[in-house]
Amino acid sequence: GAFGSAILSSAEKARSSSTPDIALHRSKGLPFRERLAIAQHTCTPSRVEKLIAPIFTKLSERWTSLDEAIRDMDAHEVTAAEVELTGMIVSARTEKVAKVKEKVKREKLVGAFKAKAADLQDELLLLEDVFMVGLTVLNEQMIEMMMATFVYPLLLQPLVLFSQRYTSVVENRGPSALNPLHTTFSHPFVPGYTGNYNEAQARLAAVGGPAKTALFTTAAVFQLLTNPP
Repeated sequence: GAFGSAILSSAEKARSSSTPDIALHRSKGLPFRERLAIAQHTCTPSRVEKLIAPIFTKLSERWTSLDEAIRDMDAHEVTAAEVELTGMIVSARTEKVAKVKEKVKREKLVGAFKAKAADLQDELLLLEDVFMVGLTVLNEQMIEMMMATFVYPLLLQPLVLFSQRYTSVVENRGPSALNPLHTTFSHPFVPGYTGNYNEAQARLAAVGGPAKTALFTTAAVFQLLTNPP
């Protein structure tokens, strides 16, 4: 799918032996005294914050843009499914022309998603370059900042919120449980579930997009960040 192909293509490009950053990583290291002086200067907390904070700020912006792209694709999918289900064509033109327009719009949305996914991965690669410097004290401070500004709010929280909402909507359990969904359509995620998929999807839309973005970003983090000792 678009998610996996975007990660793999970016990873292959990043790991190519012909890229300048790989050449830098393989270059001969500085003498110990020079490395120690650089480490002491760089690892001062105030300097670390000035160095790393812009990266995480940009990561948050890229994440938000990717979330918007995923929401747009979800909204388009729901609209297309409703049109197909009802047999209605939202245009006075022929069915063939309507299908072509739908395909063009979908390709445009997928292209926007891939572009924004690439932007996010570029920021992760920049973060990886800083990790590759190999200063343990620097990396520890970066990880602390990453957990507070990126992992918890943008990766873990969206997944937790989706899980809680999913329990209420689909399984109809918990203190905030909604009215049961009583129709004959099957839900793709729960065998034997007799709720209306479109209705459940609509109720989950507010948290579904961020959860998908969090899953994609988590995969990209594991794919692109190494944090070597």
